[in-house]
Amino acid sequence: MLRDILFQLLYGLMGSWTAYLISILYVEYRTRKARDKVDFRNHVIQWFKVIEGLLETHWRKVGLVFNCTFLLFGFVIRSIHYANTMSLSTGPQIHSQSIHYSLNAHLYVATMMVSLYAECRCMASTEKVLGELSHPNVVAWNAMVTTYFRSGDIAGAGQVFDQMPVRNITTWNLMLARYMKGGNPGEARILFREIEGKDQVSWNTMIVGFASHCYFEEAFGLFRELMRERISVILQNITSLLTFFIIRFIVEWRVALLILATFPLIVLANFAQQLSLKGFAGDTAKAHAKTSMIAGEGVSNIRTVAAFNAQSKILSLFQQDLRITQRHSLNCSQISGSLFGFSQLIALYGLEALILWYGAHLVCSGASTFSRVMKVYFVVLVVTANSVAETVSLAPEIVRGGESTRSVFSIINSSTRVDSDDPEVEPVDSIRGEIKL
Repeated sequence: MLRDILFQLLYGLMGSWTAYLISILYVEYRTRKARDKVDFRNHVIQWFKVIEGLLETHWRKVGLVFNCTFLLFGFVIRSIHYANTMSLSTGPQIHSQSIHYSLNAHLYVATMMVSLYAECRCMASTEKVLGELSHPNVVAWNAMVTTYFRSGDIAGAGQVFDQMPVRNITTWNLMLARYMKGGNPGEARILFREIEGKDQVSWNTMIVGFASHCYFEEAFGLFRELMRERISVILQNITSLLTFFIIRFIVEWRVALLILATFPLIVLANFAQQLSLKGFAGDTAKAHAKTSMIAGEGVSNIRTVAAFNAQSKILSLFQQDLRITQRHSLNCSQISGSLFGFSQLIALYGLEALILWYGAHLVCSGASTFSRVMKVYFVVLVVTANSVAETVSLAPEIVRGGESTRSVFSIINSSTRVDSDDPEVEPVDSIRGEIKL
C-alpha cells in the first residue's frame, strides 16, 4: 500500500519520461511478482476495463505500461485502448513490440494493428499492415473502410468496399452510417436496397439518418416498410398454416384431428424453446450496468479513492453488485434450462410420441397407410409448428412498432394553444413555466 502511494506521488510530481521509465519497471516488477499468485487470464476482462479507464484519464502512461506488460506476457490487447490516446507514436511502439515477440504474423494481432492505425487516422500505416496480411479478415477490411471515412475520403472508402472479398452486416451498416453522417442519403438509399439480410441496426440507421436530414417522408416510408415486412411474415405463416391444415385433413383426417387438438401445446413448446435459447433477451446487460458504472467511477477518480484509502469500499460495492448479478444469472439459467427441458421432453417429444403411436395404431388396424401418416406428421412438425412459433415470437416487436407509430403521430398531429403562424393571435405578455422533477 505504501509503495503504491509513493509511486502515485512520484508520477504526479515528476510527470516526465523519468517517471514513465520508473513506472515501467515498477509495473513489470509488480506484474511478474503477482503472476505466480494470480491467473490473469481469468480476470482479463476486468483488467481491460481498468486499462480503458486509465487511458481515458490523465493516467494514460500508466495504462500504456499495463498494456505493454500484457503484450509481454502474450495477451492480445484491444486497439481502442491505444486509440483513446490519439497518439500516433503509440502505434509504432506497440507494432515494434509485436514484431519483436513474433506476434505480427498472428491474424488477430495484425487486425488489431490495422484497427489501431485506423482509429489514429494513419492511412499509410493502415494500408501497409493490411497489405502484409496474407488473408485479411472482414474486421481488418472494416477498419480500412473506417480509416478512409475518418480521413474524409468517401470515394476511397467506396473503392475499398468494392474490393472486399467478404462482407458482413457490420460492413453494410458501417457504410450506411458513414454515408448518412457525411450527408449522402442518396448513396445510403442505393446501398440499403442492395442489402439482403437487413437487421434492426440497418433499419434504424436509415430511419434516423433520413429524419436527421429532414427527409421525414422517406423516414416514415421506411418505417412503414419495416412494419410491412414484419406483417408479411405473419401473413405468410398464417397462410401456410391454413393450407397445410387443409392438406392434412384431405390426406388423413384422423391424425390431423389429433394434431389439431394438441397443436397449441406444440406451438407453446416451440415458443418456449426459442425463449430459452435467447436467454430472455437483454437482462444480462442491464444487470451488469451498475457494476460497470462503479468500476468506471472508481478508475476515473483514482486519486480521490487513493487519498481517502477507499479501495476496500469500492471493491466491496463492486463485489456486492456482482453477487446480485450472479444470483440473477443463476435464476435465469435455472428457469431457462427448466423451460427448455420441459418443452423438449414433455410438450414436444411427448406429443410426437402420442401422434406416432396413434398413427401406428391406424396402420396396424388397416385404417390408414404408413406414407399417409408420415406425410401428415412431418408437415406439422417441420413446417407448421415452427412457422407459428416464429409468428408468436414477432408479437412483441409488432406491439412496440404500433406503440412507436402512435407516439410519433400523436406528436406530429398535436396542436399548440397559440398558433405562431396566425397573424391575428394576441401576443403573450408573460410566460410562466413549471418544471416537475
